[in-house]
Amino acid sequence: MSSFKHRASICAMVVFFVCIFIVNTTSATAQMNDIYGDWECVAVTDEAEDYIYSLCFTKQGDVTFVAGWYQSEIVSVYAGQFTIEDEGVLELDMTDIESSATLMGTYSFVVSEGTLILTKQCGDSLSYLFEVGEPMTFTNI
Repeated sequence: MSSFKHRASICAMVVFFVCIFIVNTTSATAQMNDIYGDWECVAVTDEAEDYIYSLCFTKQGDVTFVAGWYQSEIVSVYAGQFTIEDEGVLELDMTDIESSATLMGTYSFVVSEGTLILTKQCGDSLSYLFEVGEPMTFTNI
């Protein structure tokens, strides 16, 4: 009788862990699919200048980053690759299209209801306004 209880509890644990794996895999896949497309962040500052940042993620793993002044000039355009290493962790590796400057960083990210929130973990910042731990909020355009 105890052998049956033992087997039943092992089966219950296996089912539990399989369900957790499926939920985590589905969640990571949903995050990956939700990040594709065009995103925009407008940073309003106390100074006279506001900034705009745009990101475009493709299904092929390409990313483009554009930075500039809001309703004015573009300052820089970077192009490169992105990868999602773990659930909610994004790695960017980009080069300025006019110079050899690079942007490489690791960000935690969350995509929800047309909003992408990037928070720098390490590496280069997309903007000096958003250093480690300061979230950068993009809207889907």
